[in-house]
Amino acid sequence: MIGGAAWALALFVTTGRAQDAPWPARELRDGHVGQVEGVAFSRDGSLLASADNSGIVVVRSFPIMAIVVRLRGRNFTEVAWSADGATLVVGGFDSLVYVWRWPLDQPPRTLYYPGPVETVALAPDGVLLAAGGG
Repeated sequence: MIGGAAWALALFVTTGRAQDAPWPARELRDGHVGQVEGVAFSRDGSLLASADNSGIVVVRSFPIMAIVVRLRGRNFTEVAWSADGATLVVGGFDSLVYVWRWPLDQPPRTLYYPGPVETVALAPDGVLLAAGGG
C-alpha cells in the first residue's frame, strides 16, 4: 500500500506499463475512517464501492474518483454490485446484509445471516444473493 495507511484504497494497473495508464496509480484516503475490507466495481465500470470496518461504504464515480455517496451501517466486510448496477449489497460483522437499490431514495433492506458476514455475491439475474461467513 502506498504510504502504508490501513484505511486507504489503492488503484493499480494490471496490464501494460503503469506509466501508460490513463490515470496514475494512487491511494485514496478520503471517505473512510476505518480499514477498507471490501471493494467492487459496478459491471459497467462507472462506479467503485468500498466498505470499511467502521461501517462506511463510499461509492465513487470512475475514473474521476469523486465521492457520489457515503452510506452508513456497522462493521462492513464485503461489497458487491448486481450485474445491472441497480443493487449494492454489503455484508458485515454484525450478521446483517444490507441491500441498497439505486436510486437511493429508500433505506436499505436488511437480511439476517447467522454469524459474521465475510463475503457476498449476487447471481447474474440480481434476484439470488449468496452470503458466507463464520
